Parts: sequence; C-alpha cells; structure tokens
Amino acid sequence: MEEMLREGIGIKILVVVFGCLSRSLNITYKNHIEKIFSILDANYINYSTCYINNKVTKIDGVKVSDDFKNKIEPDYFLEFSQYFIDSQILKYHPNYKTLYFRKPPASNTDSLIVSDQNPACGYTNGFYFGGINDVSKLINSFYSLRQIATLDYEHLLKTNAEQNSIKVKEEHYRFLKIRANKKPAYQKRGGIWPKISHILNDYRFKLSSVSKQDDNFLK
Repeated sequence: MEEMLREGIGIKILVVVFGCLSRSLNITYKNHIEKIFSILDANYINYSTCYINNKVTKIDGVKVSDDFKNKIEPDYFLEFSQYFIDSQILKYHPNYKTLYFRKPPASNTDSLIVSDQNPACGYTNGFYFGGINDVSKLINSFYSLRQIATLDYEHLLKTNAEQNSIKVKEEHYRFLKIRANKKPAYQKRGGIWPKISHILNDYRFKLSSVSKQDDNFLK
C-alpha cells in the first residue's frame, strides 16, 4: 500500500547533507530524522539521501572521529579532503582570487570592533563590527590557512589583522553562539559559562520562542 502511494505521488527528492560531518552530525542527525525524513515518509514522498563529508582529523584543535557513520544509512556517501575541495574550487573557478568578496579594496574605516569575551590566543571570533572590507580581510583565510592556522581560530584572526594592517579594538560586550542542538556554545558542565551568565535569561526566552515556532510549523 505504501509503495503504491509513493508511486502515485510521483515526487522524487535527493536530500544532500554536506559539511565537516564529524563536527556535529552525531547531534544533528536526530533533527534530520524528525524534521525532514519523517515528514517525507509521512507524506509518502520518494527520496534518496546523499552525505558529502569534508573529511578532517581536527576541528578547533580537537581530534574528531568518524562515529557519525554509525548513525546514518545513506544511499550515497562521498568523502573529500580539504585540500581536494580547495583545489577543485580553484580548478573550476580560476578567477576566484579576483572576486571582490575575497580580495576587497583597501578599507578607510578606523577600526574593527570585536568582543573581549574569549580571545584565547588572538581575537574573539564570531561577531564583528566594522566595514565590510575589513571584516572580509579579517576572516579571509582561504589561501593562507595552512600557514597561519598554527594555534586556534582566534590566533588566525589576529594574524590576519596584523598581515592586513587592520586596526582591531576589543570592547566589553557579550554574545551567544547557538549550536545546531539549540544549546549555547559557551557552556560548562552543570551550567553556562560564568562570563555570560547575565544574558542567560534572554537566551532562554529566545529559545522558548523558537521552539514554539518549530512546534507550530510541524503542526
């Protein structure tokens, strides 16, 4: 009966999941099942799955594994190294180096502002105030990643700033990074990181609102 319904609808979809899958797929695969695959199944829609893994051995200096492969049963699975992906981008897009958003002109802004929240070995990453040209230069690591990624991402930002003569000013403000599992990135065992505990209530309110929207969408 189910196969007859699927054939009757006649819709075929390829669901593609791409990225450094070893980073978070162990968590996000549950959302894929609940909010994508289960909905397709409930509506008898034919689909295939293709997972494309940007294979890395470390993320933010932490070793990662391929445990996620035990959680999925894809119809197609592809895996490429970062070096291969970079080389293919340059092969098929030879003008990549000249694109405006990769190589912006000189900036006239006085300084670029970042938070002093978590500088680690450089500058806090994830939230920047400044002209688009300075921000583009600060986060552009496509061609120099292997040379400057020696400590952590924060150090990479600082190196980029120094090499591009970007004036960076660290200000005392706080922000949250919300991961795919709807939890803040800055948390420790048993609670949220003390440095940002004063904005926890605001985070909980927004999370509650987002959850209600998700529930309404699924209904």
